[in-house]
Amino acid sequence: APDGTVYYDDAIAGSQQGPDARPPVEQILRVPITGGASTFVADGHHPAVSPDGRFLAYLIWTQITDGPEGIVVVNRLTGAVNTWQYSTSAPDINAISWSPDSRSLMVSTETLVGTGPRSTWRLSIGRLGLSNPNRSLDQLPLVQLPRCPPPTPWAGSGATRDMAWAGFLNSQEGIGTCQHVGLTPEDNWTQPTVVNLVTSQVVRKLPVVPGLIGVGP
Repeated sequence: APDGTVYYDDAIAGSQQGPDARPPVEQILRVPITGGASTFVADGHHPAVSPDGRFLAYLIWTQITDGPEGIVVVNRLTGAVNTWQYSTSAPDINAISWSPDSRSLMVSTETLVGTGPRSTWRLSIGRLGLSNPNRSLDQLPLVQLPRCPPPTPWAGSGATRDMAWAGFLNSQEGIGTCQHVGLTPEDNWTQPTVVNLVTSQVVRKLPVVPGLIGVGP
């Protein structure tokens, strides 16, 4: 955060036996960038501070039942908390990233489509406005990114034409990534691409990165 506070998440191991059995918990903590003791903030993961430093956003999910995931936004100045959540256990939220004006969040999700060896993950990008009074993520407005090239006939399992979101460059442009899944890890690569978010058109392609760099910022 601009004031020198670092937010991070840490997994707390659970216990599956005895009267004190409990599931694993992911917690968000904070620590001054100059060092010192960490302080508990909340149960959750993937914390992200808004560019203006006013808000802290993070992800939540129900560990015991693998229940619906959600997004919590805390006003760091007033302590006010707002929560948006799915009504079902799908889709999975991979990452969140702030818009440059600190008024909305880009939400990267994936949903398993199909069963067996032909199943694949469908990537989607939604935009959550903080002024949205609807606390459900079920009708999250989607952001249309360009399609990636079709997978080659020898592509490995999990190949998709969906472009993953990596983050904003400015208010109108962002970076998406296309991934090539090969038969071996040496055949995998990622293509970062600058996209105009207003027209959903490719602005330019950046140099290919060897390997798969995952989904999210």
